[in-house]
Amino acid sequence: MNTIKKTVTILVLLIATTVVRSQTNDALTGKWETTYKENNETVYITYQFKYVEEKLKCYSVSIKDDSGKKGKYESLVMKNIILNNRKGKAIYIYNDNGVDYEFKANLLLKNENTLNVSYSVLGYSDTEIWKRLK
Repeated sequence: MNTIKKTVTILVLLIATTVVRSQTNDALTGKWETTYKENNETVYITYQFKYVEEKLKCYSVSIKDDSGKKGKYESLVMKNIILNNRKGKAIYIYNDNGVDYEFKANLLLKNENTLNVSYSVLGYSDTEIWKRLK
C-alpha cells in the first residue's frame, strides 16, 4: 500500500510540474521561425527565446530567402515577456534603418509548436504565426 501511495504521489508531482512549466515563460524557450512576404519574395526569420540575466528575451538569429541564401541577423526583438495560461504580453522591438520602435504585442501559445504574435501600431495590425524549430 505504501509503495502505491509513493508511486501515485510521484506521478501527480510529475504531471503538476509539466502543467506549471507549460504555463510559464519556459514554454517559449528555443528557436522559432516565421515568414514574411516582401517584394514578391518570402523571407524566413529564425528567432530564439532565451534567458539573459534571468530575464526571458527574444532575439532574431538568422534570415534566409526563397533561394536559400542565409545570413546572420541578430537583434533584440522582444523584451518584458510574460506568459500565463498560454496567453501573454511583450514589448516588440522593430528596427527601421537603425531606429528602434517599441510597441505592445500579445502572445498566444496555440500549442507547444505554434505561437501567435499579434500587434497593432499606427493603424496597422498583424498576427505573425511562429513555428517552433526542432
